[in-house]
Amino acid sequence: MNFGIVYFSLGSNLGDRAQSIALAIEEISIHIGRVNKISSMFESEPIGDKSHPKYLNCCISAFSGLTPNQIMQKCHEIEMKLGRVRGDTKWAPRTIDIDIIFCGDKVVSTPILTVPHPEAHKRLFVLMPMAELAPDFTHPKLRKSVWQLLNECPDTSIVSRPSHGEA
Repeated sequence: MNFGIVYFSLGSNLGDRAQSIALAIEEISIHIGRVNKISSMFESEPIGDKSHPKYLNCCISAFSGLTPNQIMQKCHEIEMKLGRVRGDTKWAPRTIDIDIIFCGDKVVSTPILTVPHPEAHKRLFVLMPMAELAPDFTHPKLRKSVWQLLNECPDTSIVSRPSHGEA
């Protein structure tokens, strides 16, 4: 089953954040599919414990012939390769976080995967870079464009361009 274009959100708040994201993009292109667009980098406050380091975030799109479950498995493998440690603490700091935001216009709901990402429309750090890549892309469940979702987003966290030249 070919899902075509897949949109990912990437984030890092430990170590060399920009390097971790660059390596994740390289790994995605090797193991998941050809990356065709990369958004600008954005810096965002952590969710949950505000004392954690800020995140560097971006979104990418890639063409893939893998199924959503295969893509998720590859994302977890890439995260582990890049030093991510999965623990019991939700929103813990991490070297890399790779989330599948959309798999084309498909809706996937299994015990281990939900696509579109169930929180994406509520997060500025996802919607701002997604709006650069595909402002007219329509959320398959909410039937609103990324641009509409960004303009209606209830998120009040601070998301901005990085201040130290990370791009």
